[in-house]
Amino acid sequence: MRPFDLYAALNGAPIVTRMGEPVRIADYNPAAFEWTRVLAWVQGQSVAYTYNTEGKYSMLRASSYDLFMKED
Repeated sequence: MRPFDLYAALNGAPIVTRMGEPVRIADYNPAAFEWTRVLAWVQGQSVAYTYNTEGKYSMLRASSYDLFMKED
């Protein structure tokens, strides 16, 4: 999997979770707390998740919700 690239994602590049679920960036707030700067919707989920700018969902461990760039 290719590492998450915030600026490419903000410009429409497709992103997925570690498990391959499509994700849509809902918002980016550079002034927010480090672990809540990116707000994203995971397809099939009814809630939005927050991430840091590296696409990490949790500061403690790797998560199935971590973000990656979709492979071509």
